[in-house]
Amino acid sequence: MHRILDNIDDCVEGDDETYQYSCSLKDRYRKQCSNEEKCWSPIVTDGICPQDKTSIFQKEVPFEHVCDGMKTHTVMDEAGKVIHEELGCQAEWCDNIYARCDWFWSCSDGRDENNCSRTRCPTGTFPCISPINETVICLPPDSVENDIIECLGGTDEQKKCRTSSIVFEKPMRFRCRNDDTCLIVSQLCNGKDDCTNKHDEKMCSTPPVACNKRSTHNYSEIEELLCGTNE
Repeated sequence: MHRILDNIDDCVEGDDETYQYSCSLKDRYRKQCSNEEKCWSPIVTDGICPQDKTSIFQKEVPFEHVCDGMKTHTVMDEAGKVIHEELGCQAEWCDNIYARCDWFWSCSDGRDENNCSRTRCPTGTFPCISPINETVICLPPDSVENDIIECLGGTDEQKKCRTSSIVFEKPMRFRCRNDDTCLIVSQLCNGKDDCTNKHDEKMCSTPPVACNKRSTHNYSEIEELLCGTNE
């Protein structure tokens, strides 16, 4: 529903942009311009009307960013209200083909990541690597995004690195221990100290981590979890 009248042709014939009953949709955040009978998607409300003084999003919002649990695209409408791509999203939309198995909990209960790795963690738990002994552990859902890092690389607290990265790049990053530096996977075990405490190199001796293998089937259990932070 939020893809109707968003200035992006999702249908082959562009029917989603010529829909005549957009104002009848149950979407409280749609915007109707003066002297028009159509109501625009909240994704593109800012600048869509001739009387608007501000401009539309400078870049189109990627479809996979809509309703993914992160407010990464925000604009101010003419009334001074902040709008973003998460407005009007329903809970069940979080589990979709774009959110599945990207190592980020778009759903609060993590169901979009269930059965995505070879780890034998119970459904609804978060598999990651312990920073204490570098073994695979299964975190309960209330330990994910609770502002307490319990996994190597801060993979259980991904919002910090996602919001600090460039919006249109792959968002997930490895977080250095004891600071807020976020790295891409290629910076791990590359012989260069990218973390101030050399955390990205100290963890590489036993066993060495290699994220450049041709097939993920060749990854060890730890490599699969660690290298997945850049998928």
